[in-house]
Amino acid sequence: MRIHQRVLFVMGTTLLGLGHTPLYADQSVYIDQVAGDSLTLTVNQNSGDGNSIGDPTAQGADQYFVIDGDQQTITVDQIGNSNTLTGSIISTDTFEFDLSQTGSTNTFAIEQENGSNGSIVADFVGSNNDVIIDAGLVTSSEYMNLDLDVTGDYNTFDWTIDADGVLNNVTVAGDYNDFEIDQNGYGSSIDYHEVIMNMVGDNNVVDIIQETTLNASHIDLDLSGSNQVITITQSD
Repeated sequence: MRIHQRVLFVMGTTLLGLGHTPLYADQSVYIDQVAGDSLTLTVNQNSGDGNSIGDPTAQGADQYFVIDGDQQTITVDQIGNSNTLTGSIISTDTFEFDLSQTGSTNTFAIEQENGSNGSIVADFVGSNNDVIIDAGLVTSSEYMNLDLDVTGDYNTFDWTIDADGVLNNVTVAGDYNDFEIDQNGYGSSIDYHEVIMNMVGDNNVVDIIQETTLNASHIDLDLSGSNQVITITQSD
């Protein structure tokens, strides 16, 4: 079953948008909202390992988690190991995504296409996690805010944001983390591309690429630790 505006698909004891229900291992939620506005979606998977929202590992219609429409508010809380959250947000004017993942070997992979005024606020606690964010996929987006708080080691972060006006605010406490950050699209003195990173730890790798049309790129790094490898490429 696909869900359309607060109608829900349930496997196990997952509850969407109506409060909190504890989960056991290997619970799955598959969502496909087709052209609906003002969705408020809340998913809590707070017990066990191997839980998923979307994908694993796809088949029919690539196993959903597709949100299409304006004014979307999505809140996800996953606690455990080897959990996954995979999906896409399409053609939306204003969306807010608030994510908390606690545990190790988890995956967060999100795509956002042809939208504006997007915000992703994510808190990751654990190690060996993979985070992939692609905003402006296929069609460029406008005004994107990405706020990440990371505590843990050996995590991998890879995000590409093609948007007119981008702010990335990243706080890191841990070792051997790898960040690949690519910002591109139109940028001006008002709607510029900016990376602000505060990082404490050793042996972290950060690779930042900024490309704007009006030479409006800002990077502010505050680093504490040994054996960091930082690479920055800016162009217009």
